[in-house]
Amino acid sequence: MTYPLAIQLYTLRHVSDDLGELVRISAEAGYAGVEGGYGPGLEAEELRDVLAEHGVKMVSAHVALDALETNLEDAVRYQKTLGNDTIILPWLDKSLFSDTRESWEALAKRLTPIAEKLQDKGMTFLYHNHSFEFDKYEEDLALEVLLDNTPSMGLELDIGWCQEGGVDPLMLLEKYSGQVSRIHVKDRAPEGQNVDQGGWADVGDGVIDWGPILKAAQGAGCDWFIVEHDEPADPLQTAKRSFDYLSKL
Repeated sequence: MTYPLAIQLYTLRHVSDDLGELVRISAEAGYAGVEGGYGPGLEAEELRDVLAEHGVKMVSAHVALDALETNLEDAVRYQKTLGNDTIILPWLDKSLFSDTRESWEALAKRLTPIAEKLQDKGMTFLYHNHSFEFDKYEEDLALEVLLDNTPSMGLELDIGWCQEGGVDPLMLLEKYSGQVSRIHVKDRAPEGQNVDQGGWADVGDGVIDWGPILKAAQGAGCDWFIVEHDEPADPLQTAKRSFDYLSKL
């Protein structure tokens, strides 16, 4: 089975500060798409032309909460110029929540207007998890509290962080089927290995059994499978080896 593969440009951040160069590298490794959010900016028209030159699509973009709350119009205009219709909230500062269910419900209330405005503008809004959202309140993960109370927001499920946090990604893919249009294909090294890489691994070199997960993600409506490695020892090798492994599944 062939999966549409993209790479999160954060994976390549140590290679170059030239965003156009990172797009070229991604294309040469075989990727049909990239996910933005890292690196010195280019004007939207410049980046659009670079993407077109290399035959690569901007499939989604990570945009910080501050920009979404203070500069939403510009963020939407920039992404639409690139032909991208998916904006992702990549991170939550720990000051935005506490160890209570109510704090996550309050955060959902804060994100709901953003999600609704993006929906009105024809954009998809997703939340990217790490592992701190896997704390439980009663029977629910914090992530579930957040998503269940923000009905216009979907999920970019990071499989590596599911592995690290001890949460079954298949459960989340089933529950949020139709709301998971992107996943992060990120692998976790065996315990005690790749310490210099934060314990992460090139896709296919870690402990995750990818076949069932990718199949379930596709069944749940995932459109793009996005390779990411937070601390690769050799980013170019990571990009190529991960692509080669996934393209054979």
